[in-house]
Amino acid sequence: MAETEFKRTVDRLVSLNDDNLAEEVKKNGDVQWCLGELQDILDATDGISAERLIEFAKADKEGCALLLPCKIGSTVYAPVGRGGRIYPCKAHICSAPLYHGEIVMEIRPMGNYETFYAKQEDFGEKVFRTYEEAKQTLNVDE
Repeated sequence: MAETEFKRTVDRLVSLNDDNLAEEVKKNGDVQWCLGELQDILDATDGISAERLIEFAKADKEGCALLLPCKIGSTVYAPVGRGGRIYPCKAHICSAPLYHGEIVMEIRPMGNYETFYAKQEDFGEKVFRTYEEAKQTLNVDE
């Protein structure tokens, strides 16, 4: 990569307001390191256009982006009922005044159990993406 191309890459990172990455590139000055970082970003975004990534970055900077702990409508697992048996549930998004405007996931157990709400930090502790993760974390033999 030519020096001017490298400088354009650094300038592009700065324009995206990723100060930590841009500073690291400036400080390190290693073209291969920069290419590796950019390749990691490209691999993680798998087909998302640069324009869309810029849109996400701007929304995040403005406080308009939201990263959910799981896909809306996906199946998650949680202990439900008095026995605490792990049940499959459907995750939905909900912004309830009860939670002072904080975004929470509405968890709807399959069966005749009451819907409950989970914050981001509840995932991995009370609500799980897989049955195996729930069993292992909660030390349940079913």
